[in-house]
Amino acid sequence: MANIDVLSALDANPSLVAAARTADIEGASNDISDYHGFGVVVNLGAYTDGTWSFGLEESDDNSTWADSTDVFGNGITDVTEGDQDLKVGYKGNKKYVRLKVTVTGASTGMVFGATNVRGRRTEGL
Repeated sequence: MANIDVLSALDANPSLVAAARTADIEGASNDISDYHGFGVVVNLGAYTDGTWSFGLEESDDNSTWADSTDVFGNGITDVTEGDQDLKVGYKGNKKYVRLKVTVTGASTGMVFGATNVRGRRTEGL
């Protein structure tokens, strides 16, 4: 039975609005300096073609970005089907993080959107 207020510990904001896509794209940047955790939930819809990778980029200054190796989750590389949810988490120490999507071999692509989730520790969690 759930008896804690998990909503008070979470902050969710759009990363990518749901749309049909055929090319690489980056999600919205997030300042995570006041949070204890960060992740992205990607909602995959109709899939037509391509091999998709969902990872994270990190930055100290919100200007110069690099691929992060401090990631975990179930949707990091080689996604070739839709109609599923993926979660990609961050365990690094940079101030800014964003979703990075890369694709190869897509002509009509896939429909997807993503939501950033930042979390704080609270008493009782």
